[in-house]
Amino acid sequence: MTIFKNPERAKQIDQLIRLKATGTPKELAEKIGVSERLLYDYLNEMKELGAPIYYDKERCCYCYSEEVKFEFGFRIIEQAQLDKIKGGEMQLFFLTADFLQ
Repeated sequence: MTIFKNPERAKQIDQLIRLKATGTPKELAEKIGVSERLLYDYLNEMKELGAPIYYDKERCCYCYSEEVKFEFGFRIIEQAQLDKIKGGEMQLFFLTADFLQ
């Protein structure tokens, strides 16, 4: 997945969408320093992860259809949480890349 190779770019896209400052696909690709094709890959992967992204033709920018929060990274899980999640398996970290509503 492209997002996992460069999560900072996905964060840039998210920020620009929140600000309603993406512009057209070509403009957004230029703003984040990628080709349009790679931009579409990022957008499709974000949608697959649950991001309610759509393109507003009147505003000429990408938007979220509802309020979401993009989180990407590692966090430590306490043992009590692990017991609930994994039945006590030894797992200290997990990756989150969810769009939380």
